Amino acid sequence: ETTKNHPQALKSAQQYIEIGRQLAERHQDKLFIAYAYEELGKIKRLQKEFQQAEVLLKKALEYHKAFRGSYGQTNALIQLARIAADQNDFDGSEQYFQLATAIAVESDAPTNKIWILLAQADVMQQQSNDVLANNFAQQAMEIAKNTQRAHLISRVDAWFNKHSIYELN
Repeated sequence: ETTKNHPQALKSAQQYIEIGRQLAERHQDKLFIAYAYEELGKIKRLQKEFQQAEVLLKKALEYHKAFRGSYGQTNALIQLARIAADQNDFDGSEQYFQLATAIAVESDAPTNKIWILLAQADVMQQQSNDVLANNFAQQAMEIAKNTQRAHLISRVDAWFNKHSIYELN
């Protein structure tokens, strides 16, 4: 999310993703369409265009539901939770997190669980609740260590070190 300080980068990314979405629709690549809507929704959230972001993310969610894409559903729900939190609707945010968590638990997807916990940690920091934020991040670290996947551990470490996940790629 380091792009939030670079509006031109967001605009450029939006243009490329929109072209990709149009091509995917032309070829009926529903998975790519879903991801394109998801990325466009993230961009709109970062641009603080929350209503448009919600519409795009709900479209992404519908595509992911149609082919039971648990990873994509979880990501769209995380973004919807972030939008709710950005608008100080913390109850709505928690509802989206609960839906995302239910999907991650049902599909037994540790990566999804980590992303949910780190997003919850971010929302708790946003509310100046550092204790709960650290608790969520610690839970994410436990899951990451249990997977024994270095990239997941480094992503959680990045949260603790206040580095954007984009700096790791």
